[in-house]
Amino acid sequence: MLEESCSLKEILKPLENSLSSEVVRYNITRRNVWDHNVRAMSRPNFSPTKQMDIKFTDNEGISEGAVDLGGPKREFLRLVLEYVRDHSGMFEGPQGKKVLACSIAALKGNSYFYAGQLMAMSIIHGGPPPQFLSPVLTEALICGPDKVIVSAEDVANEEIRSQIILIRDASSEDALEDAVSKASSILALSGCFRRIDMQNRGEVAIDIASWYVLQRTRAAYESFSEGLTALGMLSALKTYPVQLRCLFVESIERLTAEHLENLFKVHLSEAGSNKYHGECITLGFWRDYLQDAECKIGY
Repeated sequence: MLEESCSLKEILKPLENSLSSEVVRYNITRRNVWDHNVRAMSRPNFSPTKQMDIKFTDNEGISEGAVDLGGPKREFLRLVLEYVRDHSGMFEGPQGKKVLACSIAALKGNSYFYAGQLMAMSIIHGGPPPQFLSPVLTEALICGPDKVIVSAEDVANEEIRSQIILIRDASSEDALEDAVSKASSILALSGCFRRIDMQNRGEVAIDIASWYVLQRTRAAYESFSEGLTALGMLSALKTYPVQLRCLFVESIERLTAEHLENLFKVHLSEAGSNKYHGECITLGFWRDYLQDAECKIGY
């Protein structure tokens, strides 16, 4: 198949077919979802290709007894991805535009690798996609961090972002000199010791932003991307970036009543029958429900 003509479903199908019939059990409590996930991934019999059997327990260890037909698995994947995004310390930045943070504890615990592997598994095992990575991090995964241009706006740290912008947007030699003085620490850390003038200030700003976002976190990036190779996910992303980018970057398009309605194909009874008329009434209620839900959410 030509790369440009492949649909998302066609690309993911071979990856889904790589899943085995073997099962691995996850014993999970919602309050410690990440720790229990790592424990399951660390077992000798673990493999990302195995089917996930999720067993939730309460704090006293009493099993909820749910047979995993999709519900418990999706809830687990949703909860653990939310933890990775918001509470793990591995990512920073605004919602929907997360970049890798530099965490020594996460590096020591191999957490970046587990996070990448988890994201690949969530996509292929039918969980929610990790649509919270920034476009610049996603491009780094596709092209490599050395080939991505980073802007000051991609820097999550507000103070450092402001210092870079002051250098980039300096309107005079005096303003530039003051901006360079304020950014002396980040300039030294990034290894930028050259003379900065009005001609190269924009290039310097890009270099500092690139160092902060992608080079400073290079060890985290290498571990994270290695985990993302699970189930062929990273390879597929590099081969089909146009189709798969939407799985990692927040989509601008909102889910509407029409989108949901188009997910289903209606099969009605024979026209004119009593059953047919009842089904039409039910179908009308269903479409009204979707429209009301759309208006309530405010899409």
